[in-house]
Amino acid sequence: MSKNVLQKIFNGSTFDEIHPITKASNVFTSNGKSMEDVFRDRLAYGVASGSGTTLSISLNPVPTKLEPGFRLTLKASVGGTGQTLNVNGIGAKAIKKPNGNPATLVTGGVYTLVYDGTDFILQAEGGGGGTAAAGDIRAGKTADTDTGPVTGSLPVREGGVVTPGVSPVIKGAGIYDDPITIAAVSVPADKLLIGNTVAGTAGTMPNRGAVTITPSALAQTILAGYHNGFGVVAAVTFDASKLLIGTSIAGTAGTMPNITANDDVAQGVGKWPDGGLAVYPRAGYRKGGSGAGEIKVTVDQIKSVNGYLQPEYIKSGAEIFGVQGTLQPLSYIQTTATSNGGSKATVSGLPFKPKFISMTCDTGYASYNYMTDVLRPTGQNISGNLNNSGTAYINFTGNDFEVNGFFWSGTIRVDVWG
Repeated sequence: MSKNVLQKIFNGSTFDEIHPITKASNVFTSNGKSMEDVFRDRLAYGVASGSGTTLSISLNPVPTKLEPGFRLTLKASVGGTGQTLNVNGIGAKAIKKPNGNPATLVTGGVYTLVYDGTDFILQAEGGGGGTAAAGDIRAGKTADTDTGPVTGSLPVREGGVVTPGVSPVIKGAGIYDDPITIAAVSVPADKLLIGNTVAGTAGTMPNRGAVTITPSALAQTILAGYHNGFGVVAAVTFDASKLLIGTSIAGTAGTMPNITANDDVAQGVGKWPDGGLAVYPRAGYRKGGSGAGEIKVTVDQIKSVNGYLQPEYIKSGAEIFGVQGTLQPLSYIQTTATSNGGSKATVSGLPFKPKFISMTCDTGYASYNYMTDVLRPTGQNISGNLNNSGTAYINFTGNDFEVNGFFWSGTIRVDVWG
C-alpha cells in the first residue's frame, strides 16, 4: 500500500525538507497513473483543422485512448455547428453544449472540451456566446455572442391603449416596458351575419339568402335579416284588357272600355238553335240594368238573321222593330173543282186571284201551296203531285185556273187563299 512520504535531512539542528527532482513519468498518483499521464489528459492543447463539420487534432504526448474526464484545449481553424473531433485518429466524437445540443465554434476561437465517455462537452458555455443579433437586444445594451460583442438596436417603445379600427394598428417592433391595452370592441350581435364572429362576438343576424315574394291581396312582411341581393318580388302580370280603364295594378293601366253610352251598337248578331236572337256586344264593362250600357241591335242586324223582317211579311198597319207592314190579310174560300174525268181539273168563279191553293180528291190527298208572285209562268211544271202520277201544269184565266197533268176522279175539294 502506497503512502505519502516527506523526505527530510538533519542539518545539525533541525530537519530540512528534501524535494528531489525527477521525471513526471516517475511520479504516480494513488490510482496508479503517472503524472505524465495526468498532464497529458488534463493539459493537452492543439489546433484543430479540417473542413465542414469534421475536425481533427494531433496531441503530443499522444493519448492512447479516450476516457471520461479527458480534457483538451483546441483552437478551431474551421468554425461551424454540429462538428465532430477526431483526436489522434482514435475516432470522431461529437462536440456538444452542456445541454446536449450541437455546439457552435467560431473560426479562430479557443475552446476547452471534456470527454464524457460519449461526446466532447464544450466548457464555459454560459460565460459567453450565442446567436443573438443587434435587433434581438435592447438598444444601448451589449452582449457577447458567438461572433463577438454585439450592441443592441431593439428600440424601447411606449405601451398605451390601442383602439381597433378598419385599418390595422401597427405597434413597431421593440421592447415595451409599459403594457399595451387593446380597447374593447363592442359588436351588436344582431347586426352581424350569423356564422361570423368579430372580436369574440358571434353574429345572430339571420341569413335570408334570396327570397322571392309573390304579391297577393294581403300585405306581406319582409323578415329582418341579410338578403343577398338576388331576392325578387315576383312580377304581377295580367291582361290589361281585363282591367277597367282608369284603374292601375302594379303599374299596369287597364284598357277595358267603360261602356256608358245608351246607343252601344252590337258588334254582330246570330240565331240560337231555338230561334232566339244571339247578340254579340263589343268588349267592355257595363254596370248592368237600364240607364247606361244598353246594347243596341239595329233593324238591319235583325234582318240579317231573319229575312222575313220585311214590310211584305208584316200585316199592314203593324210595326216590328221599326219595320211597317204592308201585307194585306188573305181572303179565303173553299170550293170544288170540275173534272173532265181525265187529266184536267177546272176552278172558276173565284172572287180573287189565288196565292195559295190546296186541292184534295177522293182517291188521295195532295196539297200545293204557292204564291202568285213566285208561280212559274203559265204552262210550266209545278212541284208536287196528286194521285202519285204524272206531271202537273197550271194555267190562269183571270181569277180562274185549270190544272193539267193529273188523273182526277171523284169530288175535288179546293181551298184557296188570296
